[in-house]
Amino acid sequence: MEKQLNLYKRFVNLFRGENYWKERILGLLGVGMYFLGSLLEIATSPTHTTSDPWILWGTGSVLSVALIVASVTSQRRYTSFLFKALIFFSNFNIIYSYYGQAINSSPDASFYLYISYFIFFVTSQLMDTRSELLAITLAESVYIAGAVYFLYTHNHPSLLQLQPMNSLILVFVLIGNWIIGVQRMRLTQISGGSSIQFKAISENARDIQCIINGDFKFIYINPAVKEVSGYSFSDLSGKEFLHLVAESEQGAVLDTLNRVKQAPDEKCSVEYRVKTSQGENIWVESIFSGFKIGDNGQAELIFSETRNIEARKKLEEDIQQQLHMEEMLIKHSNQFINLGRTEIQQGIDVALGEFGTMLQARAVIVYRMHGKLQDEFRATNQWTATGYDKAVKYFNSSIKINQQLVAFLRSLRGDKASHGNFYSTVRLNEIQVLNVVEAPGYKFYLVPLQSGNIANGFVVFAFGVNIDNVPISFFGLIGNMVSSAFTRMRTEMRLHEAQLTNEAILRALPDWLYIINKNGEFTGTNNSSTLPDYIPDYGLIGKTFGDVMPSEIAISFTEALSQVIDTEMASSFEYYDNTIYKDRFFKAIIAPFKASEYLVIIRDISDLKQAQNELLSKAKKLEQSNKELEEFAYVVSHDMKQPIRTIISYLSLLKKKHIDALPPEAQEFVNFSIDGANKMSDLIRDILQYSRLDQQLTVEKGVSLNNVMAKVLKSLHDIIVVNNAEVIITDLPEVTGNETMLTELFQNLTENGIKYNTNQKKTINIKVTEKASEWIFHISDNGIGFEQQYAQQIFKMFKRLHTDGDFQGTGIGLAICQKVVEKHGGQIWAESQKGVGSNFFFTLPKYG
Repeated sequence: MEKQLNLYKRFVNLFRGENYWKERILGLLGVGMYFLGSLLEIATSPTHTTSDPWILWGTGSVLSVALIVASVTSQRRYTSFLFKALIFFSNFNIIYSYYGQAINSSPDASFYLYISYFIFFVTSQLMDTRSELLAITLAESVYIAGAVYFLYTHNHPSLLQLQPMNSLILVFVLIGNWIIGVQRMRLTQISGGSSIQFKAISENARDIQCIINGDFKFIYINPAVKEVSGYSFSDLSGKEFLHLVAESEQGAVLDTLNRVKQAPDEKCSVEYRVKTSQGENIWVESIFSGFKIGDNGQAELIFSETRNIEARKKLEEDIQQQLHMEEMLIKHSNQFINLGRTEIQQGIDVALGEFGTMLQARAVIVYRMHGKLQDEFRATNQWTATGYDKAVKYFNSSIKINQQLVAFLRSLRGDKASHGNFYSTVRLNEIQVLNVVEAPGYKFYLVPLQSGNIANGFVVFAFGVNIDNVPISFFGLIGNMVSSAFTRMRTEMRLHEAQLTNEAILRALPDWLYIINKNGEFTGTNNSSTLPDYIPDYGLIGKTFGDVMPSEIAISFTEALSQVIDTEMASSFEYYDNTIYKDRFFKAIIAPFKASEYLVIIRDISDLKQAQNELLSKAKKLEQSNKELEEFAYVVSHDMKQPIRTIISYLSLLKKKHIDALPPEAQEFVNFSIDGANKMSDLIRDILQYSRLDQQLTVEKGVSLNNVMAKVLKSLHDIIVVNNAEVIITDLPEVTGNETMLTELFQNLTENGIKYNTNQKKTINIKVTEKASEWIFHISDNGIGFEQQYAQQIFKMFKRLHTDGDFQGTGIGLAICQKVVEKHGGQIWAESQKGVGSNFFFTLPKYG
């Protein structure tokens, strides 16, 4: 079973190879038709003979068997010849069969004509070359012409005359076969050696497709070669493939062709430049592969497909140039990061030289805003190519800012403008960049140096007239790099100035500064300080508090550091030092500084402590004095009430019983005395009330201001009625405070609104506005008002804007109001316009 399976596999493999599969199939068909068919006919015929002479079927059998044997043995070089011989013999055999049927007047003669047409059509498809196609067509014509000749001359001259249809069929076969052959040849307008089937696909291909022989000469090339190289097929026919290749690339192409010739199953590609008919060089890519393999295993024919890659190569060159430019940008940008402020200027000169060389510029000039008033642009950097030193002479070294220059710089704003543009010599002369109107042989490209939306400088490139290859897109990157370099230089200068300033501040500080890590080890100190060392310098770095301080002070520092580490907030403490600095007070502050580092500040507060103690002593004395003064005022005002009351009583009795007995002048004196005594009584009453406000009064929550105003209205009922007044009150909130003091506040403000009012109808409005943390009360009236300049003065003790002849009063009422509001944690103020009315505002906190 295994042996049979192996034989089957070997048989199948005969038809799986790339070569000779059609030859083997045709050989098997020939064996079946000639040899086996003839044996079958002999076996079934009564006479044990065949219709065809034995020489025909014997020849066909021999050719078929020989074809199969040659295709599977080492004699493969004869396969192609035997294949063509079998095709020619098969066509001859079918014409001979037609002749036999026609001469015997068989009705099947027309069938053999159709078979002849079909066999010729099929076999013509199997021809590989133009010469073979021409040969099979001529052979077919000879076969039919011979058959017709014998039919007319040797056998039955009148046979075709009796059958006109057969004549038409013969003519159709001759003309049809000829038309097919001519059409095939027209479709294959190529040299011998190319396949016909390849032509139909290749003619319309966009890429160059060609077939070359073992000597690397063209035997076919499609029309696409004209579009790429300018050559036609007739120009290249019979010439070597290397005729198209630029001389510098021929070695690589030849190596690739030899490699494909030796290993035809491989596909090899190579990029090279084609030399066009106009003398130009165009980049192409060719893929070579074996098209026909000879008996020696080498490629007899090589197929090549060539594609124009000029655009891709141009893009690759642009990308490579861009990558190179980006590498330079990155290199210089990194250098600017590492350079010091004094080296950046030189680094810019080096960068401009490299970029100018790459861009094939003749000169590069950088202008930057300069001067204390920023009123000019000055050329700060420049580079010139070798042999073009005179180019710099065209440029002004400084440019005063003018209107045309300002308008020009404004036009450079935006993303597109930031890449710069080419400008004429006339335009650059107008803005005073150039000192000439004409610069023969030069073109100028200007790139702004932008800081935000402001152009604070620009770079000017001077090129020759031929500027086609200048990559415009890179200018913006160069401008950004130069602008960034200048920005860094300005930053470094500011940092240097800030460092000098910080050092000056550190030298002037009256504090000792140290840096410690989280372990309490000293890592740095203020080297700029002019103070004597607080801690003696004996290798402080790396030491801890316990190493350099007394234990009781070191413990306080360690505990403060732990608190700072836990809370990430500054911590401070005060201590008395009787060891390092004896009998001195110090304050230590420890605060987060940098990652895992903390700042220690030690300040001598001995003088501050002494001043605080003195201030505390004076504050206690002042407090005692104020207390005694308050007690004195209370006692005086309280004790003076009784004598004043007695004076008023006796003066009133005198006026009542004896006024008529007194002369007019004495009566006037009595009235003045009574009025003065009453005023003194009111004044003593208000002073007593004001002094009581400083006492520690009880404060309650939930004091209803609606109830407070009810008491006020009840107390002022007679005054309201007599003065025809109206008090309008909105709903008032509950607050935290002293009800008595709040009643006095609202009563004084309401009574003032009635007192200082000359209108027939007096109106007082009380409103409240709620805020997030407080209430704002607004008490307004339609009274006489006052000028706004006195809005602060009216709240002072005994400050009045009117005389007693105009309005009676002591000048203490508003001072009491201010003190009540301040006692409750609020503020009071007034707004007024004379003759219009007054507006009093005060606030009370929502939560006492």
